[in-house]
Amino acid sequence: MKKVEIHGHRGDRGHFPENSIPAFLSALQKGVDVIEMDVVISKDKKVVVSHEPFMASLYMLQPNGKSILKNEEKNFNLYQMDYEVIKQFDGGSKINPKFLQQQKIKTY
Repeated sequence: MKKVEIHGHRGDRGHFPENSIPAFLSALQKGVDVIEMDVVISKDKKVVVSHEPFMASLYMLQPNGKSILKNEEKNFNLYQMDYEVIKQFDGGSKINPKFLQQQKIKTY
């Protein structure tokens, strides 16, 4: 009999900010077999976990805490940003309307 693999898509994004360490740890604690994540490479050649190659307006906040407008998000291209700049953005404090049970945790 084949075993069905349980995947943590972007970690446990139903309960924690997607593609974050807390989301990955939660998925592992729940017993997933596989953690699914996408990566991009920053301008200074660092590996960055991100589904999109830009800062998504849906859930990312700028370093100053301001939202990113939908028509602006592609201006925040991860391939053109250094890792230290990317780390200043917040991917967990804004409520993600697709996952209302996510804990709000400031994370990058």
